Parts: sequence; C-alpha cells; structure tokens
Amino acid sequence: MLISDRALKIIQINDNFLKLTNMKREDILGQRIENSKLPIFNTPEMTANLNAALNGKAITKEKECSIGKTKYCFNIKLIPTAFEDGLPGVTIILENITEQKRIEDELRTSEQRYRLLLESISDGIYIVNRELRLVLVNNAGSRLLQMSKEELLGKKVTDLPQVIRETPFFKALSART
Repeated sequence: MLISDRALKIIQINDNFLKLTNMKREDILGQRIENSKLPIFNTPEMTANLNAALNGKAITKEKECSIGKTKYCFNIKLIPTAFEDGLPGVTIILENITEQKRIEDELRTSEQRYRLLLESISDGIYIVNRELRLVLVNNAGSRLLQMSKEELLGKKVTDLPQVIRETPFFKALSART
C-alpha cells in the first residue's frame, strides 16, 4: 500500500510493499509516483488514473508488471483520500493476484484439453445432472440423435428420442429413477 499527496508524492508506504519491491523506504518517500522505479506507475494510463483518483474517482485495474526478474499480476485500487487539512490524496492498494491468475490459466488450459478430448471421441457422450438433464453433449452425441447441442442441452433424458431410450445408458438411468 502507498499513500500519496495531491502532488502524487509518496508520503507513506507499508512494509509489505517494501518487501515486494525490495526497496528502501527512504528511497521512495517524497518521490512522485510516476518517477519511482516501479514500471507499473510509469504509464500515461496510470498517470491519468491517478489524476482521476485525485479528483474523487475510485478506480480498480488489473495490471501485469515485472519487479526485478519476476512477473507479477496486481489488482490495483486507487482510492481518493482526503487528509485532515482537507487536501486530496490517493491511497494505492496493490493486491498480488499472480498465483490466482496462474491457477486460472492452468484451469483454462485444462478445460481446453478436456473439450478437445471430448470432441475428438467418436462415441456419443452425454453428461447429465441429478435431475437427469443434459449438461454436456459432444458432437458425436449430437449427430447420433440428429439434434443440435443447443436443442439437447437442458433436456431431460426422458424427453429424448426413442433411439436413446433403447440404449443400456437409458435403461440404467431408468432403473435408478
């Protein structure tokens, strides 16, 4: 977390920020934010956002930034701040969401692989929920029933064409209900 005055000079920094950036308090205090050695603040967009925050607009942005040789992703909150003398300032909160983003990317990649595998199987695949409604159908399953995925998704298995009711899958489901 950083706090700046109306001239966007850094007047307060918390220890977590110093630890993350591997900087010393005395090297940052009193400097204008855009002159700091932090690339995340050295963009015209960030300067505009900081000025907007000085004028009372709260802003939240996701930004990627390298600090040293490490790449980070931050959720940045620019919060308009009023000091005791009534003058404006900005409180800047950097939330490190690097790990969260990494996990989201891995999940997205895994889902893409899963969908590719599902669609490459030549057998019809139908996944149903507890209410026996179709929640997923692959292309082969759609072709087998001669219905589009859009037509199939959400349908109850009991509402499907006769061809599916004669399969071992349907008979097994019917025995459970």
